[in-house]
Amino acid sequence: MRWLHFILSHSIFIAFCAVGLTYQTILLNNLFVDKWLLGFVFFATLLSYNFYWLLSKKIFGNVFYKSNFFKKEQYKIIALTIYLGAVVVCYLQSMLTPLLVLPAIFLNMFYALPLLPFNYLNGLRKIGVLKTIILAFTWMYVTAYLPLLKPLNELTNIEIYVLLNRFIFMFLLCIMFDSRDSQLDKIKGLHSIATDIKTSCLKILVAILFVVLACTISLLLSLDFDTKFIISLIITFFATLVLYFLAQKKQGYLFYYFFVDGLMLFSSILTYVASI
Repeated sequence: MRWLHFILSHSIFIAFCAVGLTYQTILLNNLFVDKWLLGFVFFATLLSYNFYWLLSKKIFGNVFYKSNFFKKEQYKIIALTIYLGAVVVCYLQSMLTPLLVLPAIFLNMFYALPLLPFNYLNGLRKIGVLKTIILAFTWMYVTAYLPLLKPLNELTNIEIYVLLNRFIFMFLLCIMFDSRDSQLDKIKGLHSIATDIKTSCLKILVAILFVVLACTISLLLSLDFDTKFIISLIITFFATLVLYFLAQKKQGYLFYYFFVDGLMLFSSILTYVASI
């Protein structure tokens, strides 16, 4: 199981999940497959997640300013440099434009800001609900909007409903993780939707989100969306519902980082099978 722990702990699995969701968007909207775009999403996910976890580990471990920080983490820093280089290469070869990529960069930077040990950033550590929304929106933007390669005013109804479906789907996954980390976040002084909203209210919100998620699928069906794709989205809906109820009980590392995160890859595989 060491290999599985390695790909989970080094964000390799989550990077494949991001690529899977991006490819799912391409299939759902019948878009051109830009392999460089998929490469961009893969390495950008590796870069952002590994940078975030390195920053989080060092900041809360109170060793950020120690002289041996860069020496001790030199291999991780080298890996981040390689990821950054790969992101730049894939971007230059893809059809992405600065206007499309800059918002994604801003969203990732904004999400990481609360981790920085500066007093003037203390206010950002208290925007719990917004933090969760930003993370879900970032995933939606990168995996569902970037592949469209078009401005907002040119989106079709189908593309809008797919975007909404992806946002709600990712919002639900983020809530599962935030609920798991709520006690630790309180100790660290961080806020999330699970720390700022009462459990009873959060359950009501989740119920509403599942209803909205179901509505997006119904709206796609009303637009004569491919029935096979609708079925794949329905299966994903129920799989997410099942895992949400399982998450109400104490679960381990593998449950969240393989099964909950794996819902993204599972959904994309279902869509790929439906497209065959």
